[in-house]
Amino acid sequence: MAEATANQSGSGQAPTNPSSWGGLVQKVERLISEGRHDQAENIALEALALAEDYPPDDRRTGITLELLCEIYFSTRQYTYAAPVMMRVLQMYRRCLGFNHIDTGTITHNAARLYHEWRKFDEAKAFYELAQRIKSGHLGAEHTDVMAIKQQYNQLLYDMRAPRIQIKRAGGGGDRMKKTGQWDALPKDALK
Repeated sequence: MAEATANQSGSGQAPTNPSSWGGLVQKVERLISEGRHDQAENIALEALALAEDYPPDDRRTGITLELLCEIYFSTRQYTYAAPVMMRVLQMYRRCLGFNHIDTGTITHNAARLYHEWRKFDEAKAFYELAQRIKSGHLGAEHTDVMAIKQQYNQLLYDMRAPRIQIKRAGGGGDRMKKTGQWDALPKDALK
């Protein structure tokens, strides 16, 4: 996302070509912020088609997949979000390592996705893994770790509650958390 925002006017660089990958990502981010998810999805898929021309773990692919995940999560299209989320998670594991803090963030996003989708066993495993990864880096009392614990406790309640009483697991809004790591990594690290 930093590339998209870095290319906006006023940054000292020329504006991004609207039909380039960066220009499309800027449009997607704007449409998401405006709540225009149908249009954002179409443009994100167009950006993904451009990103797929690069090596499999290229940061452009990661950024685009994260945006698609956010769109599908926000619109509750969980059957579309899940395979995209798993692809993003695998990219993070390959590029950053299984126990990297940002892999923990994506693991937490996967937990939230499966929780919302009512796939409780999958959600439970992802919450437990995210909590272990994040607490290993941040400590058990950090706000991110406490949010995971709170959502995990909500999951345990939801697993026992009648279907009608279950509320959305968000706790942090409808947006997925972003790591920003695709822009922070050296370009040759993601090949």
